[in-house]
Amino acid sequence: MVTDVAHRKFWPSSCVCSPMGPGSLRAAVLTLTFSGVGCGLLGLPWSFATLGWAGGSIAMVVCACLAATSLHMLAEVREATQSSSYARAVELSFGTRCGETLALLIVVANIGAASAAVHFATDFESSLMQALGPAAGPQRTVVTAGCRVALLGVLCVLTWAKGITRWRYLSVISVLVLLYVIFVIVGEAVFGASSEGSSSACLRLEADSLEAFRWPGLGGACQAIAVICFSSSCHFNLLPVLEVMEHANSARISAVCFCSICLMFVFYSAVSIAGYAIWRQALLRGSMQGDVLGCWGNDDRAVMGARAALIGVLALHAALLLHAARDNLLRSILPALRSCWSSMLRRRSAPNDGDAETARVIGPWGFHASTAGLLALVLLLSNASVIRILGFAGGIGSITTMFVFPAAMFVREARSTVALRHVIAIGGFAVVSVAGLVSALHSLAPSA
Repeated sequence: MVTDVAHRKFWPSSCVCSPMGPGSLRAAVLTLTFSGVGCGLLGLPWSFATLGWAGGSIAMVVCACLAATSLHMLAEVREATQSSSYARAVELSFGTRCGETLALLIVVANIGAASAAVHFATDFESSLMQALGPAAGPQRTVVTAGCRVALLGVLCVLTWAKGITRWRYLSVISVLVLLYVIFVIVGEAVFGASSEGSSSACLRLEADSLEAFRWPGLGGACQAIAVICFSSSCHFNLLPVLEVMEHANSARISAVCFCSICLMFVFYSAVSIAGYAIWRQALLRGSMQGDVLGCWGNDDRAVMGARAALIGVLALHAALLLHAARDNLLRSILPALRSCWSSMLRRRSAPNDGDAETARVIGPWGFHASTAGLLALVLLLSNASVIRILGFAGGIGSITTMFVFPAAMFVREARSTVALRHVIAIGGFAVVSVAGLVSALHSLAPSA
């Protein structure tokens, strides 16, 4: 029997004015969109400065098209495997060994993203301290170190908590903060805010111009592409979002995939163009590469407000990433440790889900050791260049989960015929994946 639901449009006429429920199409679009919008947003103007405004725009359009295609592929894999999570779909398609590989890749991506978040938060905290009491030379180094230690203390409290859900509801605030940051950067460009103040961290030269195309070398170009891809990575959250969406037919699922990528594209294009229009090649010089918000001086109140608001959001974001990294790290190493350390790390053989269950299964030693190790690694990596962090994490973790796994699962599991458009998309995935590998190697190479 054909029901009324089958004839519903994927976007009903009352959608704009009706209340937004947790399973509505708009809730699904916003949830998926802001699960991808994060600290990579601040590095996008650097990608435009590296490739030129036309080169950056082309890279962003191509990345958006490929990201939308891979989301559709994941949706078809979900229908074929009846999976409710990305990890479960990988295990059903390729077995537990491939699932363990995915877990390690998620660990790499999350550690990179958490390190970038700590890097940004430390810089913003230091700039606030500088605004309250200017310091120079050795004093500035001491202030930065103190800010890093204070931030690490907050991160320890958030990360060591076994129940992640108690912090997840606070992440709703991050949506408003990110929107404010976007409006501030765009507003600085639209309303003609000066970029030549004496307190600016980035200094524009008279020779700086708006270049259409720029070739920074193979490594630099691949790094810029990896940063763009890192910023668009929301694929791991698609299947859980679709699980709670009402009337998840093919038309509504396609709308979620398309609208989420389009919304991210609008945000990213606005920030990239605005940041590049103001700072141009200054984004490629100095210590603020990859941090467009750090280019303005401490006398800009709107920017300082954005920095202050981002500190707490970035700390929460890093803690949530480390929760997921710890859970996936423990699950990926447990099979290898089972034979030699089973008496120490495992109290029962049945697998469990969640941080609290994982802690009970492997015992306090494994839980605390992995947490301390991840925090130490993030603290160490946060001292590196944020472009190197994003280039490596995006090149290895994000591009793999965005393109490699979805394409492989689609070819193996999808019920629809692999059409020419799919072949073209998979070819694009292969090119971007090679670029990601080059970016990761370039990010690891010592500076010239």
